[in-house]
Amino acid sequence: GKPSPELADQVLPATDVALSKLGSRDDRTRARLLRSRGTCLEALAELREALACYDEALSLDPKVGVKRRADALRKVV
Repeated sequence: GKPSPELADQVLPATDVALSKLGSRDDRTRARLLRSRGTCLEALAELREALACYDEALSLDPKVGVKRRADALRKVV
């Protein structure tokens, strides 16, 4: 589900750190981190940024599990 804004504020910096330290060869993990980052951004009502994370995650791993969410956001933003 969607995290509370308070939880999203706590998790978002951790995803940024993890993404910055992750090697470029691990696309599946990067996609999952981007999915988590997008979920946090969506909880904070930063929809354009969330969609960008979802799209990047999908480009790395089409089975990351955010296609429907990204499609729904495209209709809103």
